[in-house]
Amino acid sequence: MDIGIMSGHHDYVKFLVLGRSRTGSNYLRGLLNSHSQIVVFGEIFKNYQGIEWGMDGYPQSGLALKLFQNDPAGFLDRVVFGRYPKNTAAVGFKLFYYHAQQGELNRIWSHIKLRTDIRILHVKRKNILRTHLSRQKAELTDKWANLDGEREDERHISLDYESVCRILFRQGNGKNKPTGFSPTIQY
Repeated sequence: MDIGIMSGHHDYVKFLVLGRSRTGSNYLRGLLNSHSQIVVFGEIFKNYQGIEWGMDGYPQSGLALKLFQNDPAGFLDRVVFGRYPKNTAAVGFKLFYYHAQQGELNRIWSHIKLRTDIRILHVKRKNILRTHLSRQKAELTDKWANLDGEREDERHISLDYESVCRILFRQGNGKNKPTGFSPTIQY
């Protein structure tokens, strides 16, 4: 937490990776974090009950958690985008469309809109069915990210007709709707 005694600076690029699950956000985060001058946190605003930094060494409780839950804008400004060492060039985090919906966290959306200094990396996956198949596979295998590059399980996943209709209906009505998507049913 920035209380003015740590040397460092605020003059770095501030950004967020906006999207939804299964769009390559972990891959992008891993690539960015491999650069020595970039810090990318995980899905910080995913859960009202706790701060999901996605890396060790950051406050999980006490004053940080209280600020996170009661003043998410202040938490973003003073903690996430606080002071960093002089060699830090960029700091960001992941935020999915359906995050920050609980309690006071939902106020973070309007705060981000007002912050003209926060850049947005919007990640999308063109093929909606592949997104959902990827999610099904992750749920079955409990492997949500492949950060070590090892060969993945090639098991086949199938979706029943009803779940495909639900996916297309939900996408067609705007929830997590990618630009330009409009389902067509042909006979």
